[in-house]
Amino acid sequence: MTTFRILLLLLLSLIPYSVNAQKIKAYKARVTLIDESKVKGVLYTANEEGLVIMDVNLVDSVSFLDSRNIKILKVRKKGSIGRGAWIGALSGAALGAIIGFADGNDPPDCIILCATAEEKALIGAVTLAVPGTGVGALIGSASKKFYVHGEKGTYLSVLPEIKKYAFIK
Repeated sequence: MTTFRILLLLLLSLIPYSVNAQKIKAYKARVTLIDESKVKGVLYTANEEGLVIMDVNLVDSVSFLDSRNIKILKVRKKGSIGRGAWIGALSGAALGAIIGFADGNDPPDCIILCATAEEKALIGAVTLAVPGTGVGALIGSASKKFYVHGEKGTYLSVLPEIKKYAFIK
């Protein structure tokens, strides 16, 4: 039972301090241009003419990309890979702990590889946390893709959705 309490305490300590805190949503952008060159940074703003991409630190350099030069735009929330990895690790650990507790104690006449329910829960939590981390990171790395192919009409049709990901709306 003490292992379950430790896992529960660990889970509760990772909950954010305040759910109502205002956070700035920055989205990382990877733009492939018509000439196959790539521009990476934060999607700062989008308008009818094109995109403004800033360096990841939001201070160093700014790139304006004309909509006729954009082939593919990929956006993903900044920090989503790490957040996905944490969620996956915690989910895997919780599932492993539940499975270990559900298996219960080994019978008293057990000779080899005997374990209590708490020990099985700990082994299950550690064992399933590792693949859970990988799966969570993989899911968190997914990005939204916009295929423009240098066509102004296509760009204008997806512009309202692109603006949802812009730092400045």
